[in-house]
Amino acid sequence: MKKVMVIIISVVLISSCSYFQQHTQSQAGTTSAQTIYDLNKVNEGPMVVKVGSTTIHQGLLDLLSTLNPRIKAQLSNPMTRKKIISSLVEQQLLYQEAIKQGLNTAEDVVVKSLLNKHVIISNALLEKEVEKSMQSTYEERKEDQFTKKKVSLIASYFVPEESRKDKKKDVQPTEKDIKAALDRITKIKAELDKGGDFEKIAKEKSDDKMTAKKGGAAGKISKDDKRFIRLGLQELIDATFKMNKDEISAPIKLANGYYIIKVTSDPFTVPFEDAKRVLGFELQNKVKEDLINKLKANANIEYAATFQPDSTPTAAPQAKKKGHGHDDGHGHGKMDKANKMKSIADTINKQTMTKEPTTKKEDE
Repeated sequence: MKKVMVIIISVVLISSCSYFQQHTQSQAGTTSAQTIYDLNKVNEGPMVVKVGSTTIHQGLLDLLSTLNPRIKAQLSNPMTRKKIISSLVEQQLLYQEAIKQGLNTAEDVVVKSLLNKHVIISNALLEKEVEKSMQSTYEERKEDQFTKKKVSLIASYFVPEESRKDKKKDVQPTEKDIKAALDRITKIKAELDKGGDFEKIAKEKSDDKMTAKKGGAAGKISKDDKRFIRLGLQELIDATFKMNKDEISAPIKLANGYYIIKVTSDPFTVPFEDAKRVLGFELQNKVKEDLINKLKANANIEYAATFQPDSTPTAAPQAKKKGHGHDDGHGHGKMDKANKMKSIADTINKQTMTKEPTTKKEDE
């Protein structure tokens, strides 16, 4: 665990260069800062620990929280907070000893430092362009994708759920099945109309086992909710956004059965900071591809006669889809910046430390 913490802290401190480049230009002494501890923002707040002549203040922990949401969560936990502070102490001890030994002026260290700086500044441009794209896309999709309502449902299937899951059998409902499902949902609606508790009835009588165990709760949905659309529940989405909070629908017939829905919240908009997790994962490769192609089109690039690059446009790898769960604007699709920076830094370190040239390609 301690080793993991050291890695996380190291990566965050490396990536912090771009943060300070954007946020601390107006601070006195920023341009002459030699280490992160020379920056004014890092020295704000009470002292946390002193290592030799270096004092670690709350300002550094606040910075780590800003740079990495996972660090923020860990700092809020007393146990992991101690581990992070211990990692900072260990790192500072190593740094101070390295300075004593003059390693800060060693040629390979200076080269790697310059290469890291080059990568960080380049990455800052990409982050800026992705941020702009996310903001504009968020505004465009705010109504359809990021405006949500919470909904609960009760289902009465034509064919039992277990039978429908058997892909080897093409089970088609009979007229008798359809009538039986209608009779069940009609009785349920009558019970609800008499004041029956929706959650209790859903648990006891809904055929949708996944939502039944949660009292019918189907989560937050938007007008273009991919999960509901994939399951053939578009009519439920349409009904949800025509209803008010606490309103219960009449039975709705779909391809696999009858449904009753209850809207359990007023419409609300997912904040941009939460939507960024979804949008960043979706847009980052496309933004990078467009930016690189634009820069290439306006740049004067001359290659040696012995080397001719592929003339095809830059193609960004497609993002892998993760799972089939509900996308509620709090997804985990966003690339972790710290891990991305670590990957780049590791590649640079390997290339500068090995004597023989490597043929391994860097991840885009």
